Amino acid sequence: SPTGGHLFFNDSTATVINRMSSSGVDAGASLGLCSGGGSPCTDVSNILDIDMLAMGATDVYAGSNSNHGTAGEGQISFGPTNGSGANSQALSNVVSGNPASTALALDDAEGFVYAAMSNGTIYIYSTMAPPVGPTNTVTGQSTVGQMAVANGFVFWTNPSLGKVFAIAHCVGTSCGNGAPSPITPQTFASTPAAQALSADAKNIYWSAGGQIFSCSLNGCVDAGPTMLANGTVTVRAIANDATSIYWGDDQGSIWQLAK
Repeated sequence: SPTGGHLFFNDSTATVINRMSSSGVDAGASLGLCSGGGSPCTDVSNILDIDMLAMGATDVYAGSNSNHGTAGEGQISFGPTNGSGANSQALSNVVSGNPASTALALDDAEGFVYAAMSNGTIYIYSTMAPPVGPTNTVTGQSTVGQMAVANGFVFWTNPSLGKVFAIAHCVGTSCGNGAPSPITPQTFASTPAAQALSADAKNIYWSAGGQIFSCSLNGCVDAGPTMLANGTVTVRAIANDATSIYWGDDQGSIWQLAK
C-alpha cells in the first residue's frame, strides 16, 4: 500500500511490516532501519501472521490472525509510517474469543478504523486515543471479504450472502454513547460470491467470482450493478487509480481495464 512516497507491504512469516521508497532510495536508512538503495526496511515489528494493511497519514494499521504467537486470535495493531518506532502498539486484542481478523479499513480523516473478524462482527475503533475498546459494532455478517471507506460510507462485501453492505461512517461521537448498537447495515448491491472491493471518488468496484461490477457511490441504477468484465477465474483482489481498474485472479494474472 503506497503512502508518503513509500510502498508498505506485509510479511506474514517474518512478523514485520516492510517499507520501501518508491524512488529507490529509502529515507528509513537514515534511521538505521534500512540498508538503503531501495532495499526494504522493517517499519513495524512484533506482529505475527499479518494479513492486511490500512494506511494513514502518520500510522500504518495491521490486521493479524495471531495474537503474539497464539494462532487464530486476531489483533489490530498500529505503528508509525516514518519508521521512528521499531515495535507496534496494540490497538486492541479483540474481545469475545479473540477471533481472527479478516478485513480492515481506515477512515483517517475522521479517526476511525473498521476491523472485520472471523466471527462475523465488525469492530469500530477510534484512532484518536488508542488503545481503547470498540466504539460500536456491526454484527451478523457471517463473512466479510474486503472493506473500503468512500463518500461518507463504509462498504464491504459479504461472500457468503452475495451482497455489498454499507453503513454511514462514524463522525465524532455519532457511533458512540447513545448511538444504536450494534449498527444495522444497508444492502448496497447483491451479486453472488461478492469478494474483492475498491472505491474511488465516484464509484465502487467489486468482484463476484470472475466478474467485475460497479455502481455509483450514490447507489446502483434501477437495472442493478454494471458488469465491467466477465471472466472464468475467481478474482481475489481489486484496486483502481485515476484511469484504470486492476484485479488479480487465482491463476496469478493481473488485469487492467480503463475506466
